[in-house]
Amino acid sequence: ESKQHLNNGHIVTMRDVKQLSIVKRNTVVSVGLRENNVVISFSAKALQDGKLGDTIMIQKNNLQRLKVVVIGKNRVEIR
Repeated sequence: ESKQHLNNGHIVTMRDVKQLSIVKRNTVVSVGLRENNVVISFSAKALQDGKLGDTIMIQKNNLQRLKVVVIGKNRVEIR
């Protein structure tokens, strides 16, 4: 993902790009919790953008907020 607008003919360097966010703020994400062969999953709203491995905040339907880790496209996990 580009940090700024790139003009035609501009040589792209590592300073011009950043890692793509795979969870966007205010989108619905799938939340998973795995413990002792039991899997619980539910949906929640992401309160922050997140890249793979980032810890972000989500909000459940009952307005409870949790910290979760991004594991995939619109997928997070409670650890």
